[in-house]
Amino acid sequence: MGQKGLTEDEATLILEEASDAPRHMKADDLAAWLGCTYADRETLRLTRIGACDIGPQARAELRKRKARLRAQRRRHDKGAKPRADWEAEHSISRTRRHQPPDVVPTPPRRWHRSVRSRPLPYRCAHTCATSEEAIRERHPTD
Repeated sequence: MGQKGLTEDEATLILEEASDAPRHMKADDLAAWLGCTYADRETLRLTRIGACDIGPQARAELRKRKARLRAQRRRHDKGAKPRADWEAEHSISRTRRHQPPDVVPTPPRRWHRSVRSRPLPYRCAHTCATSEEAIRERHPTD
């Protein structure tokens, strides 16, 4: 045999055990067969094998939470402030009084008159008319 001190009975026992194990398992099935817990998975840094005590959706939530905390730590190390602190320093309400709730700001005035309702000039460049009545005759608004 290949290993010194291994008897033929031990070798057949190992072969029987290996033949009983399925060749391809899903991540959670393999974790259940191995008895791999989430703590074992974290300490050994296993990513392809699941955990027998935590399901795939819970592992996805834990992964997202760890990523959020890692990003928050990275932003903090770069010198970014938490949003609550930043808003406390830069809030308008800290520097200016609020208007009473019954005061509504007026909307900006809009130019809503059509071109035809504006007064016409006294002289039209291409007709050389000088009176407003002559211009209205040549350019009817209706």
